[in-house]
Amino acid sequence: MMEEATTKNRLDFNGNVSQDYTVTQHQEHHSLWQSLKRWPKVVGYNLALSSAILLYGYDLVIVGTVSAMPAFQ
Repeated sequence: MMEEATTKNRLDFNGNVSQDYTVTQHQEHHSLWQSLKRWPKVVGYNLALSSAILLYGYDLVIVGTVSAMPAFQ
């Protein structure tokens, strides 16, 4: 089965139009489990960064709340 390839235009940083990549009609689709198995480092970095951001915000709220309690003043 022959796939149709279309050339996409894009702008570079200087505003020039380049036609250097093609996109096929049939793109590769993965299930969640296949993606986890294929890109474990990306998943790990994503979880670590998301956790760090959430825990930093949680830490700011907890420190402010605990320091405002009468027992810690």
